[in-house]
Amino acid sequence: MRKLGSFILVIALGAAFALAGCSSNEEPERSAAATTVAPTTTTAAVNCKAAAAPGVDLHGCDLTGVDFFQKDLTGANLDGAKLDKVYLNQAILIGASLKGASITYARAESANFTDANLDGADLTGLAATWSHFINANLDNSNLSFARMDLTKLTGASAINATATATDFSFADLTQTNLTGSNLSEAVFLSTIWSATICPNGVTQSTECPRTPAG
Repeated sequence: MRKLGSFILVIALGAAFALAGCSSNEEPERSAAATTVAPTTTTAAVNCKAAAAPGVDLHGCDLTGVDFFQKDLTGANLDGAKLDKVYLNQAILIGASLKGASITYARAESANFTDANLDGADLTGLAATWSHFINANLDNSNLSFARMDLTKLTGASAINATATATDFSFADLTQTNLTGSNLSEAVFLSTIWSATICPNGVTQSTECPRTPAG
């Protein structure tokens, strides 16, 4: 019986050592998994002093008062940029992105914004006489007190835009989408209306009502 008891004791001790060995082998694996750090990515900083050029990335930059006279900014990224009081006369911004940009009281006479994206941009007091906004996106923008006289807005979208006291004299609003826009006190002297979608959603070729309510 003593031999049998000793034999059982040896087996029990051997099993205990085996279990302890398994536990010690598994623990480092758990620790390694717990300390694994996920890889991170970094985004290159925007160079806000980059020269004006087609495709330049100046998004979020403070460019207040900068002179862009006759500069070619075709396809440029100016999203969220501060462009207040800049000089954009005769500048080319075809296909440029200016989403959420602030362009208040800037000069942009004879500038070309064809196919530009100005969704949500603040254009308060912008002087844009003779400029082209053909097929531009002006949705949710603020054009209050802007001078848009003699501009071409053919095919432009200005859904839910605010154009309080904006001057659209002699402007071409052919197929312009003004759905939901506020045109209170806007000036429409000799403005061209042709298949224009009015603030109330009605398409017509005569002067539109000033608000969605008519």
